Amino acid sequence: MRQKTSLCSLDVHVDFYMRGCSDGRHIDAAVGVLMQVLRDTGLSYSLYAEIDAEEQFRDRLELAEAGGLKPSDHVKSIEGQPTIDMFEIRWEVSGGVEQLGGGGQRGVAVHVRLLYIEPDFRSCAVGLHVFEKWVGGSPRQVRRAQDEEIDFAVRLYAEEYGARWGIPELQERIR
Repeated sequence: MRQKTSLCSLDVHVDFYMRGCSDGRHIDAAVGVLMQVLRDTGLSYSLYAEIDAEEQFRDRLELAEAGGLKPSDHVKSIEGQPTIDMFEIRWEVSGGVEQLGGGGQRGVAVHVRLLYIEPDFRSCAVGLHVFEKWVGGSPRQVRRAQDEEIDFAVRLYAEEYGARWGIPELQERIR
């Protein structure tokens, strides 16, 4: 199966929108959701590590808007979605600290994904769902967990299509 190419990797400007963002600050909204995913891991982060993670998220989203994502490194098409152009922006965030028994600690990297679509009615990317990619099992278990996240994003796409995913800018331009 041939991989689809994201607009966010074609060196053209793309408007980025985040599902449910109603104040026009879409990158800020996405960064907030991405940071919440890190907080929900149960790992501890120093202030420096949190600032670094936030900058990584923001930089990659701004790169997406500029069409500068690198296929496979930063962005990958979602296979098995022939009717929806769905992609994932990928991050591996280091700096998390896991507390071990006996007072020990170890550093942990977290794989974070933002699933987005590129609707055919506008040159844009719409962030639908953010999650931590679990990598702690067999390849089959990892794939199954990721497929559940993708299925959730596909449901969001379908259920919120008519309302343009709660994004006023898209509702106004389509009517």
